[in-house]
Amino acid sequence: MRTLLVRGWVIWAVARIMGLVLYLLIAASADREMAAAFTQGNPVVLMGWTLALTAALVRVDLQRRHEVALLNNLGVFTSHAVTVGVVPALVMETALAILR
Repeated sequence: MRTLLVRGWVIWAVARIMGLVLYLLIAASADREMAAAFTQGNPVVLMGWTLALTAALVRVDLQRRHEVALLNNLGVFTSHAVTVGVVPALVMETALAILR
């Protein structure tokens, strides 16, 4: 459980950086309307993108490490493991939203 939480935190940091870099690249382009469409003028949309990307990357990480079969044999569904991996991202994104 602790390992999934730590990996979830690292994956959240990577996903957050990827989202911010993508947003900055779009914002730096000449087309400002595309940057506004990416977040629709709302930072909560960026939070949603980050959480979705984190969930996908946690799932890929479980597959890459061949842990899905082991967790299933232990009675842990993959969706539950992904949910545990996304908890740090949810906590951090909520904290960032509160601090804004």
